[in-house]
Amino acid sequence: MGSNCSDEDKDRTAEQIKGHAAMAAEVGGANLSVIKLLRAGLNSREAAITAVTATEAAFIAYKEMLEWLRSDLVELMSKIEDWPTKKSLPAWLQFFNTKKGNRLKLTCQTQVAQMVMHGQSVQCRSQDAGISSNI
Repeated sequence: MGSNCSDEDKDRTAEQIKGHAAMAAEVGGANLSVIKLLRAGLNSREAAITAVTATEAAFIAYKEMLEWLRSDLVELMSKIEDWPTKKSLPAWLQFFNTKKGNRLKLTCQTQVAQMVMHGQSVQCRSQDAGISSNI
């Protein structure tokens, strides 16, 4: 039986596995939540490991990580003066305060153009609605 995955999908998966393996070696463990925090910009392995362990976090996707960061538990824990650890507190607070505020926002742009068509001036309006992110 053959696989339904294209060669491109297999290559992408192989690259992801290599990336996770490299990060796991650097972190000293294969916890995907810890790896996600570090890849998202948390500059402290100690903070990532402690925060994930203390809250029993289990996220893989970036969106799940943001939901975890915005949870009541993480909000509460982040108010403790030596959490995740006294040494890692500055790195944690910088990361936490930056990431927890990121939200997708809806934008709408309107463009107005003046055109001349068959000798008559015509005004055209175009709207472009989209989603942008500060993430």
